[in-house]
Amino acid sequence: MSKSSISGMLWLFSSKLFPPIINFAVFTYTARILAPEDFGLVALALSIIYIISSFLPSGWQSAIVKYQEFGKREFSTILAFLSLSGLAFALIACFVISLNLFSFQSQVFNLAFYLMAIKMPFDAAGHTLTFMLVREQKYKALGYRTILGAIVSAVTILSLLYFDFNIWALVLSQTIISIFNLVAVYIPTRKMLGWSFRWSLIKETWEFGLYNTLITTVESISTHFESFVIGSNIGKYDLGFFNIAKRLSNIINDILTGTSYDMSLPYLSNSQNDQQSLQRAIRQALFITGAITSPLFVYGFIYSETIFNFLFSEKWITSAGYFQFFCIAFLFISYSMINKTAIIVTNRSRLWFRVQMIIAAIYLPTLYFASTINIHAVLWSFLGVNALYFFTSTYLVTSEIKTSFYRYLKSLWPIYSALGITAFAAIHLPLMPFNNEFFNLCFSAILFLSCYVVLLLLFSRHFLSIDLSNKKITFR
Repeated sequence: MSKSSISGMLWLFSSKLFPPIINFAVFTYTARILAPEDFGLVALALSIIYIISSFLPSGWQSAIVKYQEFGKREFSTILAFLSLSGLAFALIACFVISLNLFSFQSQVFNLAFYLMAIKMPFDAAGHTLTFMLVREQKYKALGYRTILGAIVSAVTILSLLYFDFNIWALVLSQTIISIFNLVAVYIPTRKMLGWSFRWSLIKETWEFGLYNTLITTVESISTHFESFVIGSNIGKYDLGFFNIAKRLSNIINDILTGTSYDMSLPYLSNSQNDQQSLQRAIRQALFITGAITSPLFVYGFIYSETIFNFLFSEKWITSAGYFQFFCIAFLFISYSMINKTAIIVTNRSRLWFRVQMIIAAIYLPTLYFASTINIHAVLWSFLGVNALYFFTSTYLVTSEIKTSFYRYLKSLWPIYSALGITAFAAIHLPLMPFNNEFFNLCFSAILFLSCYVVLLLLFSRHFLSIDLSNKKITFR
């Protein structure tokens, strides 16, 4: 990988890092002062907004990267299409909520929903402009502008906390960060935009845009549906614990997997015309994604109780067990994202959509039935469907690029060899010798990651190998 690519990835990583951290800081603070029922109420409102947003025509955002011949007129058309769609969806959603059709609604719920619904058009426009920067590989501009916007939004959020807005700081932070993220990515892309709108472009790219939209819609509904059914069937109290665990998992996933996905889309697109190059590019993308995400999720699984007790206080310790499910599930999700990218660039979006529809037709009723039992049944359903997505998408990719399942996943062997040894040592050795939880977490994280990196280098460079048949480790 070239020096410019590494620099670009670091800037892109920074742009993914700071906004979620600011959002997470507000979320952590409010979790310490709110009851689980109150937090669950906000989570329920937000899950409904995300489900509604999943119907936005986001497939045309991928077209910005897919079709290299696109220029100013095409960018402007897609931006206007997404922005107006987001505004229309927000207005319709607010109107329906104002009718008070659901038993879980209250005055606080409705107001929180109205405030967070404002984020829909801003998110739609901001994500579109982000795809433009990714297409041009202007990662430094993306990182710089997004970080600047996040700093400004942080000042606003801290002001709200200072004046005792409490729960409303969590609500308003969603919209404020969306607005500033849009401003941050608009500044470096404004010269790439005009004032034209060409409906014929939407029609010309209809098949690609529609099927990628449907894929995203099914994924998003499947992602947020569990929060809705937990809140409506099990209760807002359990949803509060569930959402705390999921939000922490999403922070890690959005920063790490989101970065690798944004980097892999143009990378794989450039290799799509040569099967050998595409095979190599996919394996490299898998390795990079696994090497970055896997150690953090495994570490989180092992030390979940200490992490939650330190971040959220002892009253949220129930969420630690839920978090362990998410750590395993998000390992599958991170690899499924790379598979999805490979499916898109090989023009198999229609087939993937059909597969998703079949899985969703099985999962959503199963999830609803699980929510009538208990929260753990929901968690097992969530874990199972993400494992199914991974194996199904892997089968489709290996069939398309004509390689074996073993060869496809062989690149991950050094990662999990290193992780297996590191995790075994972490479980059986006392890595938390201090009385202070913060020092314990820092000390254990440094040792865990250092051991993992050293072993990964040894395994990936073939200085170290594991012989499973003879149950021994060989040095070379």
